[in-house]
Amino acid sequence: LGEIWESLPRVGGAAFLAVSREAPGAPPQAAVDAVLGALRRVCDLVVIDAGSTPLDGERHLLLVGSDVRSIAAAQMRADSVPRAPVGAILRTGRGRGIPPAMAARSLGLGLVGVLRDDRTLPRLAELGLPPSGLGSRRFSRDVTRIEAARHG
Repeated sequence: LGEIWESLPRVGGAAFLAVSREAPGAPPQAAVDAVLGALRRVCDLVVIDAGSTPLDGERHLLLVGSDVRSIAAAQMRADSVPRAPVGAILRTGRGRGIPPAMAARSLGLGLVGVLRDDRTLPRLAELGLPPSGLGSRRFSRDVTRIEAARHG
């Protein structure tokens, strides 16, 4: 894992590992278990974008848009997983007008942080670039703020 760890893109102290774009779909469960186990041994926090695949982790946060539709979908999703989320990170921006603290409360969760809309992220993704550096300052600041609050 050491060689992989050193090559991962980082934002605000967080490293990112993505699923292959060439072979979309969920990797075999044994591979997921092996990678997550290795990451948990060397990292104090592992963040997983599980999509619609339920994962059985020790603790998990819910990342959800701060709008009625996203909150309703998140509530249905949270009701179907074996362990309840321990907090929420809210995405704000155009069309997401519910105040983040209110949205988290409506889910019965504490607000861990806010990710504001950053229009540079889709362009960086199209170019195959990581969400870090000068191209995504807003996202980098938000991730840094969430990480600092987690340690605060």
